[in-house]
Amino acid sequence: MAIDAKRMPLKGVRIVTVEEWLQLPWATVNLAEMGAEVIRVESLGRMVVRNIGPYPDNKVGERFWNQGATYHNWYRSKKSLTLDLRTPDGADAFKELVAVSDVVAENNRAGIMERFGLTYDALRQVKPDLIMLRSTGYGQTGEWRSYGAFARTVEAMSSLSHMTGFPDGPPVRANTSYVDITTSWNNMLAVMMALHHRNRTGEGAEIDMSMYETGVSSVGVALLERQLKGANPERMGNQHPWVSPYGCYRCAGDDKWVTLAARDEPEWRALCDAMGQPELADDPRFSTGEERWQHRDELDALIESWTSALDHVQVMHILQERGIPAGAVLNAREVMTNPHFRSREFFERSEDPPEVEGVGTRVYGGRPYRFSRSRGRVRGVSQLGQHNDYALRELLGMEDSAVSGMIDAGIVGTVPTGVESMNPQPMDIEGQLRMGAIASQDTDYRQVLGLDE
Repeated sequence: MAIDAKRMPLKGVRIVTVEEWLQLPWATVNLAEMGAEVIRVESLGRMVVRNIGPYPDNKVGERFWNQGATYHNWYRSKKSLTLDLRTPDGADAFKELVAVSDVVAENNRAGIMERFGLTYDALRQVKPDLIMLRSTGYGQTGEWRSYGAFARTVEAMSSLSHMTGFPDGPPVRANTSYVDITTSWNNMLAVMMALHHRNRTGEGAEIDMSMYETGVSSVGVALLERQLKGANPERMGNQHPWVSPYGCYRCAGDDKWVTLAARDEPEWRALCDAMGQPELADDPRFSTGEERWQHRDELDALIESWTSALDHVQVMHILQERGIPAGAVLNAREVMTNPHFRSREFFERSEDPPEVEGVGTRVYGGRPYRFSRSRGRVRGVSQLGQHNDYALRELLGMEDSAVSGMIDAGIVGTVPTGVESMNPQPMDIEGQLRMGAIASQDTDYRQVLGLDE
């Protein structure tokens, strides 16, 4: 499908971002793919995510900092400008860029931008209606304001880990990046609200976003339960606090599962019919919602004795056709080849230029929303410093001599500082399998995904 750039919802919005890791970069990916021009300001001396693999076919190229899949996924669709913000010239160029932009976004620890002299008050001097998003682990105020945070630590602090796990077991990690992703959606929402507010009033805004408060907001029901019962919610594995059957059940094959939820009497009776055991609906142990919940372990065993003989996708279809919410637990290969996703064109292809060694055409997950006249699009992946000339010469009108001076001073460039000492060593496939970094290897992945077509 051809994309009309003029109809992109955020066409004309320019965002300058100083970001690392995921909770802000994922927000700016989505803003960029709906039309915003996002310019990522990065340092030549701090290759964090650009040094992370996996690399194409597990091979490290000469300019490996442009190759990594993690970088490609989190920083796609943005422009790359290298600036050393610790230097007066770098900070001044940043301010000039802010003067012709709409939004500044950053997710450094609280106090970092202050060290550079790039506070909201300072930047408002060059852009009075500036919107500045500051997304940190614990916010810009409070006793923990300077603490670092990753999704894993915030899951623990917000009680999400405490509630996740099986009965009589320890807390477990809910997801690799649950709080990162939820914070990223909050970041997007906050920026859009601030842009709407500015359109109405002409006023800018400073947004103080907290990952910790995002995590706590996601467990509101549990907090209410604690207040009402005076006790912490119990860990229940895949079960539900008051609905049964509700869980994850083994199916035929290696590590194949299906989830289902029968929330009321019609769904319960439909499940019994689907299992070929209509008599279970009138069994005294399962005749009411409360009885089913009280006997949930027995009920789960009965359901799994049925699902374990069937394919997980087959079970999903059988139940969905009877109005019962159900979903097969799909692995990565099954998701990438899913006919539903393909019919909606959720996965998009993007091709890197030949100089980004070994990458070529790759597939990226799209956005979970559709606008009637614009669906957004992946807009490529920038090489380090690829847009230095665009930002400095075209947007800011700098003279060639000024740009050359910044290059000579190491403020601007396209090669990381100290690259000679960098020696990324990707683990071989067998090692990744042993450590559990990957679950399996599909050597025919290019054919499966149609990358060579």
